[in-house]
Amino acid sequence: MSQGHSQERVVSEYQYDETGNVISRTQSLSTQAPSISAVSPSIVRRNQTLTINVTGTGLSGAQLNEQNGFFTFSDITSTNEELSFTLSVAQDADEGPSEVSVSTGLGTAFFSLDVRNELPILGVSPTPITLTPGSNENLNVSLSIVDSLNNSVSVSIGDNAIATVSTSELNFPQGSLTANQELSISGLANGNTSLTFTSETLGTYIFNVIVTDQEFVLTPGSTESFNSAAVGLNKLFTPTPDITEQGPFFAELRINKLSSAPDAIN
Repeated sequence: MSQGHSQERVVSEYQYDETGNVISRTQSLSTQAPSISAVSPSIVRRNQTLTINVTGTGLSGAQLNEQNGFFTFSDITSTNEELSFTLSVAQDADEGPSEVSVSTGLGTAFFSLDVRNELPILGVSPTPITLTPGSNENLNVSLSIVDSLNNSVSVSIGDNAIATVSTSELNFPQGSLTANQELSISGLANGNTSLTFTSETLGTYIFNVIVTDQEFVLTPGSTESFNSAAVGLNKLFTPTPDITEQGPFFAELRINKLSSAPDAIN
């Protein structure tokens, strides 16, 4: 990080209401060249759009630039001590440090963002996660692509009276698709709950969990609904008053049974 030379310039600062309208404007004479003390986050991903926050001094009215063309800057807001903007990273951006310049009429300062591979997607199998009270299921938790970072993931159940998990944390070493711990889930009582994975580096993922001791059989002429959700596949049984619908849903598949031989849905 560097600091520019000192001159004088008029700095205008604006205050906005909740709808984005300007409600006040103040002007002051600044002699501070831009100087940067912190950047958060400092690690970004290919093909990612996120908000970057910069702190320092002399940042009001700053303009941003990155020479390689890997970054696109938008929604830039600034005060003397804070700079915030939306950053879009190109899908073909080179991995490694990429320098960004922060310029005002009094000089230029620099900071670096560390570009990593695209964000892996965390997945769980088998889904849907359907258990009976007293049963146990081993889950395969994996990443869609290997990552250049070590990833720590917290694991939690929405209602521990319905189900429990064998561990509260999973760790994915750099370059590994799978965690170095096993994860199992146990059904305790009838009901719906959620299995949540939370990570500072990977984000948050939520999977639906159904615990039921009922056996469901399709009868001739009946219809069973299966719904694909944003975080997995939910299997909905009707009528079942103590199981509620989980969402959001993107699509619905209906199966009509035509034969007379009943088949159980597993």
